[in-house]
Amino acid sequence: MDMSKVLDTIDTGILTFDREYKVRYWNGWMTSHSCFGPNEIIGRSLFDFYPNLKNNRFLRNCQSVLTFGNLAFFPFDPYAYLFPMKPTGLFKSEFKQMQQSCTIGPLRDEKNEIVSLYVSVRDMTEAASQQEKLIQLTQLDPLTGAYNRRSLTFFIKEELYRFKRYHRPFSVVMIDIDHFKNINDQHGHLFGDEVLKSVSLSMQNNMRKLNRLARYGGEEFCCILPETDLKGASALAEKFRNLIAGLTFTSKEGPVSITASFGVATVEEDMDSVEAVLKKPDDALYRAKTSGRNKMVIAA
Repeated sequence: MDMSKVLDTIDTGILTFDREYKVRYWNGWMTSHSCFGPNEIIGRSLFDFYPNLKNNRFLRNCQSVLTFGNLAFFPFDPYAYLFPMKPTGLFKSEFKQMQQSCTIGPLRDEKNEIVSLYVSVRDMTEAASQQEKLIQLTQLDPLTGAYNRRSLTFFIKEELYRFKRYHRPFSVVMIDIDHFKNINDQHGHLFGDEVLKSVSLSMQNNMRKLNRLARYGGEEFCCILPETDLKGASALAEKFRNLIAGLTFTSKEGPVSITASFGVATVEEDMDSVEAVLKKPDDALYRAKTSGRNKMVIAA
């Protein structure tokens, strides 16, 4: 039986290429998930169609397989792939590219000499989707989409270690929505939930990806700012303050505006615990709340 017919029916991508990276085989799965058929890609350089593969990691692994006859693995890792391909089915909205797990292996001739390589490609998008959902369940606050208190503790420990080792600036901003109890009492808890979600989203959309926003508890948030000094942290806090003051919500009684107070501090050498890192910005937040609210106070 022609093995190529069998390989054309399996739910795994299979391709082979020689030492010059010219494609020798391209199975049905690769055809259906890529933009290329065997007639146009076989005999051509793999890099003509996938220039992204011409990188040190891929080339180094191929040479290792050719030299030692071992297997090389590109295991599934979220947002990782070798061959840019569109995801299918339910996952089109979750990922721009199919998530993949790939293996490179040797192909030998009758003299047992390695003459070419094969690559197997497995679609891991469903597994990536499940992993993303698990991360959301364990790391994120379900209401606001910010990180939860447990994640906040982890981030602070991680950044504190980096700060102690590399002496790079690291700051913290504490945020509290003013008079939030009144909002719940006057407009209901569902309305209050919408306020929390909007405030969280506004801050997340207006900061660097490197920063981490967490819900500290109730209507209080904490923002971790790696590689940020006191001046940068103060500027971001003031930006957040203006953003929140500019939000308008519609209740049964009419439009509702809110404000928030901020405490800002930078981490110092004598801080050696999560509690120590949070104390100064928390004290500054308390002073902001007791001195009029809708303001930012920098820790002394």
